[in-house]
Amino acid sequence: MWIREQGGSSLISFKVHPNAKRDAIGEIKNDQLHIYLTSPPVHGKANMALLKYISKRLNTAKSNISIVRGERSRNKAILVKGKRPEEIVASLGLTTTL
Repeated sequence: MWIREQGGSSLISFKVHPNAKRDAIGEIKNDQLHIYLTSPPVHGKANMALLKYISKRLNTAKSNISIVRGERSRNKAILVKGKRPEEIVASLGLTTTL
């Protein structure tokens, strides 16, 4: 499962595609939400762009979002405090069943 509830928060598995033409949410494949970012994967820029983009899309503070796995990998897991999976799916505009 690409998203699951964890104590009132949500854990999301991502596959990040840096150096994309535009920032965008992609499809769900292999139990990961694919996300495209224009930032390069150097000096943590893609990680910062991911947190900024997700916080904006979810309308929550960046301090409520943290990378819990994969800081140096394209496969990442982030924890979003105070948001349930249903809220995240709706905020990201995804059409998937949980």
